[in-house]
Amino acid sequence: MTSSLNARFAASVLGLLLPFACIAADDGELWEVTTQMNIPGMPAGMAGMGGPQRVCNGKDPKEDATRRPDMQKCKVVDMKQTATRMTLTMSCPEGQAVIDQTYNAARTEYKGTMTMKTRDGDMVMNMSGRKVGTCDVQQARKAREEKSAKMKGEMEAHAAAGRKAQADQQKQMAAHYAKTCDEAVQTMDARRFPTRASFKGVPKEMQGSCDARRTEFCKKLQTEAGFSLAARHQGNLPSAGELCAVQPGKLQATLCSGALKNDSLEFLSRHCPAEVKRAGAKLCPKAVQKEAYHYVAQNCPADSKALFAKNCAGRQYTSLQNRKQRDMCTTLARLDDEDSGSGSSASSAPAKPAEAKKASTSDQVQQTFGKGLDKLKGLFGR
Repeated sequence: MTSSLNARFAASVLGLLLPFACIAADDGELWEVTTQMNIPGMPAGMAGMGGPQRVCNGKDPKEDATRRPDMQKCKVVDMKQTATRMTLTMSCPEGQAVIDQTYNAARTEYKGTMTMKTRDGDMVMNMSGRKVGTCDVQQARKAREEKSAKMKGEMEAHAAAGRKAQADQQKQMAAHYAKTCDEAVQTMDARRFPTRASFKGVPKEMQGSCDARRTEFCKKLQTEAGFSLAARHQGNLPSAGELCAVQPGKLQATLCSGALKNDSLEFLSRHCPAEVKRAGAKLCPKAVQKEAYHYVAQNCPADSKALFAKNCAGRQYTSLQNRKQRDMCTTLARLDDEDSGSGSSASSAPAKPAEAKKASTSDQVQQTFGKGLDKLKGLFGR
């Protein structure tokens, strides 16, 4: 952006400078002028104004300056000239420019520099010119003003396009961050949040709603549902604790204490082994009553087997009455099988006649729930 501002100022001053290439004795001297700009942030030795320019010069540089619409706010504060040299200092709202030109004895060629100092940086322009003929000053001035206006319009359009591109980029980045942070809250995966270090140097408007979503995430983490969802992602709890400045172990203990008081049996069975162990079988009747089948399957083997035998055994999966019953049967079967230690040396021993009879019941369970539950004989065979 700094280079763009300097270039715009340079173009305006250059347009004023070209008529100063020589202070002609008579109106209508045509000069060919070549310039080269050195602006920080842009290629060194960059050609100015698209290459050599033919310029029609008048007698008085100050008069030319006051007639240019784009230079009306600039003032010529100092001007000195001899037979072979001219120096001029201009002050504009954008900064100050000092022009120094040296001519040959015949005043048909010159070389010079323009040094600009602005609040956005400095710039040096080298220039040279040679007299090539005569011209109509009034006509040349009109053409020059039209060209200057066109150039100004093009630069303003370019700057507007740059601002729009920057705004679009900020909008896209904000949408990306907003989506990422929304997903982090929905899944309770703290690792999805962009790190604060990654936001260094990123404008606030490009950061989406991540700050608000972090607050929402941490508030949700304090709940049983939020903690349970966060715990599903392996290795996520330490990241969640760091994000929210809490110790996951202490938070878990607090939630388990509350779950025990509130009979949140599903939460207890998933996250609170110490509390479940202390409670023993006392909570089993309530677990059956509240249909907390995860708790029943893990901690109440007698109730688990009874429920499965009554509601699930011998039935086709698709024949179960509703999704609630299907979920109950799969939960009881799956968790009971996990607790049975299937695959141990005891289970691989030759089956006795009585066990063989029970195994036939297990085959019925396998047919009911498919290969994914083919280890469910523990419900009936141990």
